[in-house]
Amino acid sequence: MSEQIIDLDDVLGRIQGDKELLVELIEIFLDDCPQKINDIKECVERGNLDQLSEAAHSAKGAAANIGAKKLWKTFLEAEEAAKSGAIDQFEEMIVRIDQEFDELKQYFPELKEKLA
Repeated sequence: MSEQIIDLDDVLGRIQGDKELLVELIEIFLDDCPQKINDIKECVERGNLDQLSEAAHSAKGAAANIGAKKLWKTFLEAEEAAKSGAIDQFEEMIVRIDQEFDELKQYFPELKEKLA
């Protein structure tokens, strides 16, 4: 399960094995991502597909930076759904985004210990 949450081999390869940097990047992500998720939810409520696409794209990039591939994929699906006008798919996507973000938050202490 934890391998699905963060792809350690990928992200550590991209940051030259700097485990302290990875911990710092994940901490920043955990601080910033709730606002990104809230932005997505607000765009869904307003039905603003252009801003929704931009918000999902921003969140997708942040998830990619820390190797959170599962969450990255869900943000990608959200971005694509917004671009195609499929706003009806967002109720289920928001649930998945919240669940996957919670999984990452719960996994982080274990990962932090593993990287120490």
